[in-house]
Amino acid sequence: MNRRGFTLIELLVVIAIIAILAAILYPVFSSAREKARQIRCLANMKELGCAFVQYTSDWKALPGGGPCHRADTSGTNPHGDWVIARSSSYYVNTMDIRNGSLFPYTKSTGIYICPSDTHARKVLDGKNIFGLSYSMNLYLDRESTITKQPIKESEIIRPTRTVLLIDEGHGTTGGGPTNSGMVDGYFGPGYDDPGYVHIDGTNFAFCDGHVKWYNRSYYRAPFDPLSHKPDKLNFDPYYGG
Repeated sequence: MNRRGFTLIELLVVIAIIAILAAILYPVFSSAREKARQIRCLANMKELGCAFVQYTSDWKALPGGGPCHRADTSGTNPHGDWVIARSSSYYVNTMDIRNGSLFPYTKSTGIYICPSDTHARKVLDGKNIFGLSYSMNLYLDRESTITKQPIKESEIIRPTRTVLLIDEGHGTTGGGPTNSGMVDGYFGPGYDDPGYVHIDGTNFAFCDGHVKWYNRSYYRAPFDPLSHKPDKLNFDPYYGG
């Protein structure tokens, strides 16, 4: 019986065609996978945003922002920090989610982590996962007010346009080399900018509870709250535009 196999040339041609198809299809599959992560991240931020709205409705004011320099404060009391930074010196090595003031409204530590953020899943102190991808607007923190009192819902002039949370890029902090890369609970002018991991864009949550993805061309880091037009993103709760 005559048996004829593939020649070396034919095999090489088939391999070349498969390689070309893989090169064409990989970006498509990669983009689809990242799109799914972006949607999951939006869902996380939606749940967190709704929890903020519920908290504000119950306590008539926003919780604290949870910055690293308040690492020893308790978030379980009214107006305590929404998450708590646990640190050694100025280096934040884990975020205490369960004792944050928002956790009774969320009941899940998983929604505090963006699916595209591998840094948040790292164990930085030898035993605890870092655990946080999102940061709260510094301008909504009590320390941003003259009286150092929590910001009331009625004080936020444009809740549908005022940014509450960002999906933070872990390498953007301005806290110095010992704190580089830490998401410490809130973000402010000129540092702690978004991570553009979602198809060259980032997710935002707003004070009314809604969430939205923006391309990075819409939001240029590092941000200056006063540089944005009133019809775009707003950061200062007292600025009506």
